[in-house]
Amino acid sequence: MTREEAEEVDMDEDVRVIRAGFLNDWGYAVQSWDAHILGEEGELMARVSEGTEVVVLVSTATVPWFAYCADGRLVCSFDPGTPLGRYGDEPDRFLAAMERSGVLVDSPDEEHQPVAAMLRMAEAEFGLALPVEDIVRGELLAGQVV
Repeated sequence: MTREEAEEVDMDEDVRVIRAGFLNDWGYAVQSWDAHILGEEGELMARVSEGTEVVVLVSTATVPWFAYCADGRLVCSFDPGTPLGRYGDEPDRFLAAMERSGVLVDSPDEEHQPVAAMLRMAEAEFGLALPVEDIVRGELLAGQVV
C-alpha cells in the first residue's frame, strides 16, 4: 500500500492499517487508529516473536498496555495504570524496571503518569525509541491488516 493509498483509507470503516520501519536494531510497527492488532490479538504477537522478541506499547485514550513476547510466547503483559495485574509466563520479569521507571509505585497520586512511565521503562530496558518525524511525515511501509 502506498502512502497515498493509506491516506485515502476511510478510518470510519473497520480497517486496520499499520505502518512499519526500522531504527537501530529494532523494527517497529505503528497502528494509529486502533490498538486491537497490537494489544488484544496476543496470539499474533506471539507468532511474530518466534525466533526473536516483540515489545508492544499501546497508548490510546482508553487503553494503555505493555506486552513482551519472546520465542513465540507471551512473557509479561500489563496495563500500566494497574500494574499489579500482570500476566504471562514470567509476569514478574520486569518488576525492577517497573519500579525504576515509576510504573510500579506504592500509592499513585494525581501526578502519576502511567503511560509516560511505561514508555520510560521500554526505552531504558530495551533501548527503544521511535523516530517521531518519520512516523508523522515519513515514507514508511504501510499495509492493511485483514
